[in-house]
Amino acid sequence: MNIDVRNFTRRFADRVVVDIASLHIASGSIVGLSGDNGSGKTTLLRALAGLDENYQGEVLYDGRPYSKRLAGSIVYVHQQPVMLRRTVYANLEYPLKLQSLDPAVSRAKIEAMLDRFELRSFQDQRATRLSGGETQKLALARALLRKPKVILLDEPTASLDGRAVDDVLDILLDYQRAEGATIILVSHGEKDIRRVARRIITLDRGSIASDIEIASQRL
Repeated sequence: MNIDVRNFTRRFADRVVVDIASLHIASGSIVGLSGDNGSGKTTLLRALAGLDENYQGEVLYDGRPYSKRLAGSIVYVHQQPVMLRRTVYANLEYPLKLQSLDPAVSRAKIEAMLDRFELRSFQDQRATRLSGGETQKLALARALLRKPKVILLDEPTASLDGRAVDDVLDILLDYQRAEGATIILVSHGEKDIRRVARRIITLDRGSIASDIEIASQRL
């Protein structure tokens, strides 16, 4: 799904937080969004996710504005995701219930995610008791079960150790290759971004300071 941002301005009171004249993100691409604290990364991501409509300008998906119809195709994974006060398994089951899938199909999908994200040993544990890293993995697994066309990630590896970071990035790459999803990955630094993204956009005080194409370090 293509994403276009045009004449976009977001203000809080009298302060301009994000000001972008034009931004195009091609369908099926993985884009890194970098910048210091307060540069506008999360503000822009929330607007792209349809969670903040208090801006001027346009945000278009394949030429269409955000709508309830598009909502199911777009997922946003917050850096501090909210979990249902139920088990890990139930948190994964929730998005599949909305799809009215056959129980056996749902069970197979959930078990595959439990294994892929190494969450099998936590499946009967209440999700709100997970560590920060385990919560991040669960949030991403739950998001991918929705089969989104656009994935918006805000610091998805911040609480993970080195091997877990590699595993999560591999999962994202596998999903993008299989589904052709458009992925925007927000991070304070560029180390993890450069492992998967072919393009890095850096924000500075709400404006695009640089927009570069790079060669991915992971094949």
